[in-house]
Amino acid sequence: MTSSVLASCDYGIVYKTKRVIMDKETYPRKWGFGPYALQKKKLIKEGKEVKKEQEKKKEESSSSSDSDEKQKKKEKEKEKKRK
Repeated sequence: MTSSVLASCDYGIVYKTKRVIMDKETYPRKWGFGPYALQKKKLIKEGKEVKKEQEKKKEESSSSSDSDEKQKKKEKEKEKKRK
């Protein structure tokens, strides 16, 4: 829509907001105090659920060992082809 069309509209949705940027202390911090967040924190504390950072570390360590195994397999296949 052009600006002239926007100015002439009487109703309807013109734009969907994607992000709002405000000063830091406009509202008090309340992130992580909802029912789902509290339940998840409780499970993490009990050791029943793993944090995302811990999952990433596990994936990285397993992927590095997987890549080592893949490299070894490729090297073995190359040796077989040479023979």
